[in-house]
Amino acid sequence: MNEPNYEETVYTPIQRLYPFLSVEWQELVTLVDLEKFKSLDNHIECSSECYADWVQWIQSDWINENKKITFNGGTVPGFETLVDKLNQMREQYQVEL
Repeated sequence: MNEPNYEETVYTPIQRLYPFLSVEWQELVTLVDLEKFKSLDNHIECSSECYADWVQWIQSDWINENKKITFNGGTVPGFETLVDKLNQMREQYQVEL
């Protein structure tokens, strides 16, 4: 049996639209080596020095397939610049309650 040790709180999803310029999209695209991204494991383990109880992910969708990489806290080897850029964007578009 799998149960939480505490009562789970249910949060209502919050959605907001933000402008995203095609120049910004192109900047992200240039940071992705598609073949290298496809070759990564689906989960990147956190190093022994790292502690994180939350998970980030990067997902790329194509017409007939997709690839999702999850990682705890740190970064994705070979994609450090992409992870940094996505983290900056997330902070910029942070939803305030």
